[in-house]
Amino acid sequence: MQRTTLTEELRAITGFDSDDLSDSDLSFLISASLNEYLLYRPGLQLTAAADGITTVDDQPNYALPDDALWIVEVGWNPDTLGSGDDLSSALDDLYLRLSLEGFDPNHPSELHVIYGRLAEYRTFFQGHWKVINGEIWLIPCPTQSGDHVAVYYAKARTLADLNAIKDQRFFNLVQSAMLIRRGNDLMGEGSWRAGSLAVDNTRLAESFLKRGQDLRRDTLAVIANPYYAERSGPGLFIKSE
Repeated sequence: MQRTTLTEELRAITGFDSDDLSDSDLSFLISASLNEYLLYRPGLQLTAAADGITTVDDQPNYALPDDALWIVEVGWNPDTLGSGDDLSSALDDLYLRLSLEGFDPNHPSELHVIYGRLAEYRTFFQGHWKVINGEIWLIPCPTQSGDHVAVYYAKARTLADLNAIKDQRFFNLVQSAMLIRRGNDLMGEGSWRAGSLAVDNTRLAESFLKRGQDLRRDTLAVIANPYYAERSGPGLFIKSE
């Protein structure tokens, strides 16, 4: 989704030209809406084995991934998977299985298998960790160096990413911001009279504000709905060939 194309589509839908809302102001609203959207629907990233945490004996704290907005889960569960060579082997096997995963979404038996594996992955990712002062702290503290720990985290999205998943809800979020901005601008202009000509912007402003606020409320309700997000968004580990 190119910003210029998005701008053209938004202007066509709302009917607002550059006199109603400048290109720079619209660009700001798009960026602000994207930041708000990310609070509910960030990009999700599982670290590769080489990019995750590599434990150091008697060191509990580790840096977050460079592009992480926040951490969703950390696969540190030594009580379940063992420790030392056993833990490293289990993690390496998990990375291999994730990297090779593929299935036919229209084949019932393959769906049954993949759902069973998802349950296993979710159990594994019930790790023991905290984020303290911008670092990941593993609990309990590692007692051996060289174990690989996977990190599942939220990261930023671009307009191109949103185009790839064709999320109309982001488009609606920007549209609502435009309506509210235009309503506020008109409310600030107020009413005026010149001879027999009278202009009252109040009712038009109230109409834009109500439409924008209603659209924003309904859009955020859908975006923030975890059930809706889970069933409509791309799968965590599922990918079709």
